[in-house]
Amino acid sequence: MLNRKWLFCFICLIISGVFWLTGCYEQDTVEEDLNIIEDNGDSKEESSGESIVERLEQEQQLREEVIEALSGLHEAKEDKGFYWPYYLYIPDNIAIGQAVNILVLPTSSPQQSDSLEYHKEYAEVVYEWLGNLFGQELKTITITPVLPRFKEHPYSDNIPYGWSDPQRLKEPTIRREEGQFYQFDLQTLAMIEDAREQLQEMGIKTYGKFYLYGFSNGGVFTSRMLLLHPEKVQAAAFGGTGFPSVPVSSWDDVYLPYPTGIGGLEEITGKEFDLEEFKSTPIFVFRGSLDENDFYEFSRPPYVVAFGATPLERNKAAKEIFESVGSNVEFRFYDVEHEITDLMYSDVFSFFKTHMR
Repeated sequence: MLNRKWLFCFICLIISGVFWLTGCYEQDTVEEDLNIIEDNGDSKEESSGESIVERLEQEQQLREEVIEALSGLHEAKEDKGFYWPYYLYIPDNIAIGQAVNILVLPTSSPQQSDSLEYHKEYAEVVYEWLGNLFGQELKTITITPVLPRFKEHPYSDNIPYGWSDPQRLKEPTIRREEGQFYQFDLQTLAMIEDAREQLQEMGIKTYGKFYLYGFSNGGVFTSRMLLLHPEKVQAAAFGGTGFPSVPVSSWDDVYLPYPTGIGGLEEITGKEFDLEEFKSTPIFVFRGSLDENDFYEFSRPPYVVAFGATPLERNKAAKEIFESVGSNVEFRFYDVEHEITDLMYSDVFSFFKTHMR
């Protein structure tokens, strides 16, 4: 009887030992599996980290290659549709692997001159200063067309002084005639397309529509380029103009021919003004309330004077006209003269960032 009890206890002891050993084995196995998983996780993280670093290095290398190859002056290409050069600025913070925006910054030469070098010098200032300022802040590529301001203009003798200015897209300069002295709006579009093609070849994609910014003479160009091609513009900001070009052919029984309005524009360009595209384009117009700079100082056509004796009065009248057709526009006035302050730049940047893709 006693032997049977000891035998039973011995058997129970053996069974308990088996269960204990099995448990230890399973625990060790689980711990080993967890260690393997953790090791694999670390390997994956290291691999992922290395791939991210490699990708960033490749992107930076591509930026540097594109900047070295394309930033700077691009000479005229008659076969591409433009007879004048342009500057292309590419910031070192543009996105890689997704589309990039293009901003057009027009030349603003202070004087009329028949010297291309004179206008190229001022275009270079825009390229180096504003190109860097806007390019870095908005992470956008900028284009500055080197357009002339003729002193001895190449057009017919009956054109008055000041009406042969491509930087202001005056009527003779956009006539649909062949040659280097015409179609400056289309020449600008050809420059943009040329830049796009070269960027695409190097792996940089760009959006179809572009942005416009200009002040003073550059503001005049921006205002009129927007009027001529609203379907091409994503958003526009401009200031310092005596009277922005307005999207109507008449107002209060006053006829407004181009470039003041759109009167006769279809006869010049051969296409109908696209009001719906214009209305859908965000516009920011700014003006110093103390700014007395007025490009109508020596030429005051009645259809301009009718809207006010001063640029400020005329800009307020233009605001009413823009709003009357349902434009997506904001006019803002500052207590400054003919200048751009840090606050104004900040407001312009905020406007563009709101409408950047």
